[in-house]
Amino acid sequence: MNEAEALANRAVEKARAQVRQIRNEMVNLKRRRDMFVARFQSLLQSHSELLAHVSDDELDGVDEEAHTKAGNGRIPDAENAETEA
Repeated sequence: MNEAEALANRAVEKARAQVRQIRNEMVNLKRRRDMFVARFQSLLQSHSELLAHVSDDELDGVDEEAHTKAGNGRIPDAENAETEA
């Protein structure tokens, strides 16, 4: 085998190694995406169930309490909430 063929073979092997690495990264990213989607769906489901169990009266009470604390019909922001409390 001459020097040119050896160089070409090394280049081909390097390219194959890069392909393997990229495929492994793709598998890992797909797995991470699937885990994220599953966790996000679980979060949405739990929040949906929570909202389904909260009555409208309870939500109105929270809204009225926020308006009362604000004194001006607005919910206070973080800076003003500390000085008003």
